[in-house]
Amino acid sequence: MLTCPKKIYQHVLDCERNRFYHVVEAYKGELQHEKVLLASQRMDRTIVNWYRYQHYKSN
Repeated sequence: MLTCPKKIYQHVLDCERNRFYHVVEAYKGELQHEKVLLASQRMDRTIVNWYRYQHYKSN
């Protein structure tokens, strides 16, 4: 039962990440501003850290 909310949350994160990258790819020429690139890197770091924390908690 505990894995279900984790899977749902993980799926939501994946969907949000994919949606963000779709927008960035679609407007890449217009979005070369460094703040957009930094936001993308921060989002990646947040998602990776969350996955690591979930893996650490489960062990």
